[in-house]
Amino acid sequence: TIRLKILVQLSSICESGEILKYSKPAVELADKLLHSEEKTETRVKILNKKAKALANIGYYYNDKGDFHEALVYINQSLKIQEEIGDKKDMAT
Repeated sequence: TIRLKILVQLSSICESGEILKYSKPAVELADKLLHSEEKTETRVKILNKKAKALANIGYYYNDKGDFHEALVYINQSLKIQEEIGDKKDMAT
């Protein structure tokens, strides 16, 4: 999960044109980790990181003017945040 955390952090601080370079692998890694993880606490942390990566992808598409695609990713992020009760990140 350290790699996942780093990918999400990089996607948050990189130039907007590089967001997909870090966010897409973060989402893929999160999905892989979720298939093998049983502990609820760890699953919540992974889901939180996945939601942040999806939100960053949404930001990327919004920045590029593709508002439909941006909404697809933002909505996926919000759905995860609702699922795990992450009200703080839902507000941002």
